[in-house]
Amino acid sequence: MAKLFQYIKSDQVLESFHSYKNDPIFQKGICIAKVGDFSMHLLKVPDDRLAITIEDEDDGQIYASDCYFVSEVTKESLKETVDLMKKKLLMIYEKDVSRKRKIIWHWYIMDWMESHGISEDVFSDEENGYKNDSLNGDRWQSFEDFLRNDYINLSYVIGLINKYELNNYEKEIFLKFVATDIFELNKQYTMEKLEKQLKEKQAKEFKRNYKFTVTVKAKSKKKALEDLKKILGDNEDFTII
Repeated sequence: MAKLFQYIKSDQVLESFHSYKNDPIFQKGICIAKVGDFSMHLLKVPDDRLAITIEDEDDGQIYASDCYFVSEVTKESLKETVDLMKKKLLMIYEKDVSRKRKIIWHWYIMDWMESHGISEDVFSDEENGYKNDSLNGDRWQSFEDFLRNDYINLSYVIGLINKYELNNYEKEIFLKFVATDIFELNKQYTMEKLEKQLKEKQAKEFKRNYKFTVTVKAKSKKKALEDLKKILGDNEDFTII
């Protein structure tokens, strides 16, 4: 889903630490990798130690942190740790994306129910497996269908955010998120559509070999072959054995 931007390769982290540890800019750390608003940083900490952290750049929240004595860590052991942290970074990002999408989906459901004059209690009933006659056979889109339909309409989603998110700080986060997320989803859906069309085209153009036994009535074999060639014409797809 997401593209991880890697600024320092896993096997070069220790080398980078030694190269920059005395640089004033290193006091704030240097970025190892980044995806969305989440990034992994390499930091110098007291007692000759280095730290690797994963944080949300929007609010500064630390999601993970590992600390090591420089004298005890090796290039190989640090590489393993960084590789695991990069996987964790992607997992944290994808979990956050899913959480935000589902919040917007719930806003869509609230908007759908409001436009149909249906109480919010109906949603609770349906989510808990109880049938509610208020729906009259009608129903909101599933989460998966919503992502492929109404969600990729940016103006509609912005309308939902402005309507249901009352906290201005959170509103800005959601507006920033959907601008990027919907662009990436549209790109993904377009690629999937093109790949499907290409496969369908290739399937239509794919030709198999078929063998037929043909009987031609003629006075000689040579004459029969000439008559057969006239029937088949100059089509290169036909081969006479």
